[in-house]
Amino acid sequence: MMQVRCQQPMHTASGPGALELAFDLREGELLALGGPSGSGKTTLLRILAGLIRPKQGYIVLGGERWLDTEKAIFKRPQERRVGLVFQDYALFPNMSVREN
Repeated sequence: MMQVRCQQPMHTASGPGALELAFDLREGELLALGGPSGSGKTTLLRILAGLIRPKQGYIVLGGERWLDTEKAIFKRPQERRVGLVFQDYALFPNMSVREN
């Protein structure tokens, strides 16, 4: 199971705001992200990958604590085994999903 509880200030085109995440994802479940530009989709992915350290919160995956701001725990990106491929510019149209 993955447990995520995080808060992160954001600066969007419409002004300052905050991303507040609170969800549990059980093994075998899928999660789809949707929303308008600036709603925090990429920020969430960057937090999960360890590219952004949120202001407050925790992430636990399978009992292993990746992040806990109160206990000063922060697993480095290379220790998380999470990969990101951004749409459009980073993809090669002549390659399959697996090859990209």
